[in-house]
Amino acid sequence: MAVNEDDGDETLLAIAREGEQVTMTAHQKVLTDTHLVPKILHVLKKQRTHIEISGRLVRSFRTLRAA
Repeated sequence: MAVNEDDGDETLLAIAREGEQVTMTAHQKVLTDTHLVPKILHVLKKQRTHIEISGRLVRSFRTLRAA
């Protein structure tokens, strides 16, 4: 989804949420469909934690905007 100057906060939050969902799906696929060396597996799990935290922040911002 492209962003332009006229897009508001809600559009940006929706794009962030969509990005989180796509990334989480890709991470899950890699973690379950491939055999990774422990170092790479550790990095991916660490990234996943950060993605989850970012997703919670986006949902919090959306909740605050709706209130």
